[in-house]
Amino acid sequence: MPSKLQIIKDAYNHQLDHVTQSPAEWTAFLQAAARNYKLPFDEQLLVYAQRPDATAVLEIERWNDMFGRWVNRGSTGIAVFDRSAARPRLKYYFDIEDTHESLFSFSLPVPIWEMQPDYVPDVMETLGNLYDLPEDEAETISFADALVIAASTLVEENLPDYAEQLSSLDDSFDQSLYRQAVLDSVSYMLLSRCGIDPEPLDMGWVEQFNTPALTNLLGAATSDIAEMGLREIAAVVLPLQKNTIRTFDEPPGTVYNEIIPAETCQRKSSP
Repeated sequence: MPSKLQIIKDAYNHQLDHVTQSPAEWTAFLQAAARNYKLPFDEQLLVYAQRPDATAVLEIERWNDMFGRWVNRGSTGIAVFDRSAARPRLKYYFDIEDTHESLFSFSLPVPIWEMQPDYVPDVMETLGNLYDLPEDEAETISFADALVIAASTLVEENLPDYAEQLSSLDDSFDQSLYRQAVLDSVSYMLLSRCGIDPEPLDMGWVEQFNTPALTNLLGAATSDIAEMGLREIAAVVLPLQKNTIRTFDEPPGTVYNEIIPAETCQRKSSP
C-alpha cells in the first residue's frame, strides 16, 4: 500500500498534467490560487487538488496560537510538502471553514480582505505610482486595465530569471509564448482576486504547456509574480477595510500583522 507521501506526490504529478489540458482547467486553478496567493505554486496546486474552495489555510498550531481557533473534530487536513524538513515529509493545512472559535480562550477575528468600490481610487493611485500608468489616461483608464498594466510591468521586471530556466529546460520553446502565458495568468489572478471578471483573456496557449516541467515553470512564475502585485494591493486595502488591522493573507510562517514588501518576495521554482 503506498504511503501518504507517495499518494500526495502522485496527486501533485496528476495535477501538473491536468491543469493545462484546457483553458477552463487552468483558469479554475488560477481562481483558487488567487484566494491563497501567498502560497508557493506546489502548495497552491495541492490545495486546489484537495480543497478547491479553500479561502484561508493555516496549520493547526497557527490556528490555535494566532487566532485562538480550533479545528473541528473529524476535519481532514490538506496535505502539502514540508519544504522545511530535512527529509521528504508532509505538513497539513486546514481551511477556516474547518475551524471554530475556542470557548476557553480569547479568539481573534480572521479578516480576509475583499476589494470594494470605495477602495478603487486609492488602489488606482498606488498602481499609478508603482507601475507607471499612463498619466494622460489616468482619468479614463478602468480599474481592470490598470491591473493588466501592473501585471505587464511586473512580468517585464521579473520574468527574465524564469525565461532563463526555460531556455535551459527547452531551448526550442517559444519565449514570446511563455511571456504571454505568464502575463495572461498573472493578469487573471489580479483581476480575479479583485473581484473583476477576467474571462475576456484568451488562454488558448495553455495546451502547449504539455509536460510537467513546462507546467511547473509556468505555475512558479505566475504564482511568484502575482503575489508581488497582490501584496501591493493588499497594503492599500487593509487600512481601508473596516474592522481590519491586517488580512489573513499573510503567508504561513510569518506574523499576520506584518506586511512584507513585494520586492522581497522571491521563491525558488517548485519541484
